[in-house]
Amino acid sequence: MIAYPKKNDGTSDSVTLPTGQITNVCSLTIPKGTWIINVGARFSKNGTGYRSACIANTSTKNEAQVRVSAAPGEITQLRWSLVRSFSENTTVYLNQYQDSGVSLDTGSSGTNLNSTNVNYIDPCFGSFICATRFL
Repeated sequence: MIAYPKKNDGTSDSVTLPTGQITNVCSLTIPKGTWIINVGARFSKNGTGYRSACIANTSTKNEAQVRVSAAPGEITQLRWSLVRSFSENTTVYLNQYQDSGVSLDTGSSGTNLNSTNVNYIDPCFGSFICATRFL
């Protein structure tokens, strides 16, 4: 199971991340059980401030599971994995935050992030939530 960012109008795989504001980038409903959740969070180029992301049970929570300083002159890409058990079907949210002073973008294929890989959505190149049942 995998989820990628989508704007509310469904026309783009890029989401704008306003500065100083928690942004829900995508969500995934995971069935009851124990799951390995792999997460990627992408931020467009900007060398100011910090970037953080979390998997949460609400779309407004900013519980930074990963937080780093911006990569000067480069796209900042965060990756991590966690194991979670759910006693019922649960929706999890990828929430991202940045404080660069300007709006930044995130996306799965990076079409607005100078990626040459614009026709193929690959989780290695963007923000995503991927869940695999843990046996």
